[in-house]
Amino acid sequence: MVTIKDVAKTAGVSPSTVSRVVKDHPGISSDTKRKIRKIMQEMGYTPNVAARNLVTNKSYNIGLIVKSAVQEADSQDRCQTRIVHLLIQDTGCG
Repeated sequence: MVTIKDVAKTAGVSPSTVSRVVKDHPGISSDTKRKIRKIMQEMGYTPNVAARNLVTNKSYNIGLIVKSAVQEADSQDRCQTRIVHLLIQDTGCG
């Protein structure tokens, strides 16, 4: 797996510069962005979502607990709960 550090080393820039390119930071020149994006594509780099979630302490996942209509076999009045994860992909809109 290609890391942000691998891309930075190949491009001759710091990992923070590569990170800023991934986030499309306005402080990075268009030429530098093009160069780094080309290297990222050639190396097969894709951002590590799990690592980003750890660093930002945000996962953008929603947990939902739903009461089930299924009754227990012993016919006691119990609720069975299930956790449903709704994954919402950031489309970049808004």
